[in-house]
Amino acid sequence: MKFNTSMQLYAFAFIYFLVPVEPALAEPHFEITCTHLEKLYVYEFQGKARLNFVESGEGRRDFQQFTSANAGNVVSIVHKGTVLLKDHVYSSTEYIPSIPFSNREAADKTARDMCPSLLAVSPVPPPDITSPMNNPEALEFPAFQLSCKDIATIEIIKKKSTIWWENTFGTYYYLVIIRFAPDVGEKFMRFVKSSPELMLGEDHSIPKKYVQLSAHGKRMRSDAPLLDGLSKAEVILTKRTLEGSLEIAHTLCSAKAPLTMRVERTIGIESVPLPER
Repeated sequence: MKFNTSMQLYAFAFIYFLVPVEPALAEPHFEITCTHLEKLYVYEFQGKARLNFVESGEGRRDFQQFTSANAGNVVSIVHKGTVLLKDHVYSSTEYIPSIPFSNREAADKTARDMCPSLLAVSPVPPPDITSPMNNPEALEFPAFQLSCKDIATIEIIKKKSTIWWENTFGTYYYLVIIRFAPDVGEKFMRFVKSSPELMLGEDHSIPKKYVQLSAHGKRMRSDAPLLDGLSKAEVILTKRTLEGSLEIAHTLCSAKAPLTMRVERTIGIESVPLPER
């Protein structure tokens, strides 16, 4: 039996409308599969929710390759053809970004549809995470003296906030990373060892060495000493504002204060210029 052209076109049109055809994405896309993940969980705060991923080794490798190949482009994160997130790739990264949702129910449904066997119990935000971060400013302990020659480099990193919950969801805080010149680190660690240990945390149950820095007669305090990093190579101080971060950098050594800072974006890290002082 032979079909004429009109019959063939009719049959093709019938099949086309009967079988749904997914539209092609205009931008490069990364398809999340369950083999990319060790687990996933939903985190909710102030009525907003995010679907978070813990990557497997395969997931970290594949996403690193994908973002390396698409740095500077707008890409989509998809699952079974559904776009979960569309954003700019600022730099290569092995971490699959979390997905924002307007409510918990939508996030839970997406998680169950993706990989129900990997869905983990959602963490519960503490009722007050501000108090453990507060700087005991009334305490005036000896400060570690620094001069410009003691510092190799200073770096500022702007990170997405998970510290001060009273801030708007998705805001930032700042890390000031002060790297020591040779021979300064050992002296600093001796100072740390001799410094007082305070009981920090909401119920004052977390022991932490409390260290202040000083330059040109001025003390530089962290806004969250519980999160500070103290090592032979560097000190990492946590600040709530860019102004506070710049003040520390320029008080320590204006000649070595950074001209740019690294900003943590949804996908990767962006380098942006700092304002002149």
